[in-house]
Formats: sequence, C-alpha cells, structure tokens
Amino acid sequence: MKSELAVPLEVNGETRGVLNVDSDRADASARKIRNWLEQLAVQASRAIQKTWIYEQLRLKVHLFESLANVSRTINSTLSLDEALRVITRERVC
Repeated sequence: MKSELAVPLEVNGETRGVLNVDSDRADASARKIRNWLEQLAVQASRAIQKTWIYEQLRLKVHLFESLANVSRTINSTLSLDEALRVITRERVC
C-alpha cells in the first residue's frame, strides 16, 4: 500500500464510521479522489441517518398498534380477566 485516504461518516455531529481507501499508487489520495470520497461520505451519512429514523418510527408504530389493541379490548369487554389476558399477550418491542 502506497497511499491511503480515510473520511469520517458523521451523523448529527458524531462519527458513525469511516470510509477508507487504500491504493498501491502513490498519488491515489489526489484532490479529485478526496473530493469524490468526501461526497460519498456525505451521501452515506444521510443514508445512515434516514435508516435510523425509519427504524425508530417503525418501533413507535408497533408500540402504538399494541397500545391500540389493548385499548380496544379494554373498551369492548366487561371481563377483567379477558382484558388482562390481552394486555399480557401484547409484546412491546
């Protein structure tokens, strides 16, 4: 290896990873390649952030669906035992 270039993947000001390029050419870290790698890092960081946001929303949707199921059961039954069975059956992830 004659040259190496590393660019951080930053999400909300925190480094979440690093893009690292190695080459057997001495000039591989030229400005053109560095600019390209920095742009790639920006796009990768955005994808990481959007994926994290999507996963957080997916988990919240699941939680709200579970709460809605419990609420419907409690409101539709006069049986405390049945309501408690549904509540304990619902999994909250």
